[in-house]
Amino acid sequence: MNKKQEWEIIEPNQEWGIEINKNEWSVQNEIAQKVIQLSGINIFEKTRKREVVEMRGLFFYILREKVNMGWTEIARYFEDSGTPINHATVMHSLKNYEIYKSTNKKVQEIEGMIILKTSMNLKGINRENYLEVKCKELEEEINRLKNETPLYKLVDKIPKHLEGEALERIQLLIRGWEWQYKDSSTAYAGE
Repeated sequence: MNKKQEWEIIEPNQEWGIEINKNEWSVQNEIAQKVIQLSGINIFEKTRKREVVEMRGLFFYILREKVNMGWTEIARYFEDSGTPINHATVMHSLKNYEIYKSTNKKVQEIEGMIILKTSMNLKGINRENYLEVKCKELEEEINRLKNETPLYKLVDKIPKHLEGEALERIQLLIRGWEWQYKDSSTAYAGE
């Protein structure tokens, strides 16, 4: 199931398509590069200069509100990019984002230029990928059990019209074992 989600960053007179691929941070990297390109400010710089903090706030806003990333996930992205921050920094920056936007028109301008369009956010994509992998693992486990378990092979040979009768007989057999052996929590006590 290879679904490609299209992400667009729209600038006046220019469009970019962002394709989600196996690289864990590909979308975030693309958005970061566009913010850096449009603002001329390195958001990964280790500084508290107002203009950097404001553009970093814009980037956090895009990741949180438009890409739907979690606080710690954003902090982990920055840490993986070489700028260690924690989730509280992200929260504080987003709490002040409206102030940044009202006092710095460039932040507001760049926010208006970046429009992400997709039917699914990154969490949904990650969740979908996780579920696909989990389903494959479960299918493999079922197939392994089918091939390795003699009891399954035996039960699999029972004709459909006799399944009810076979079920009754197996239940009677188990009840007989429970009666016969002292430990009723297992069918065979091993005595």
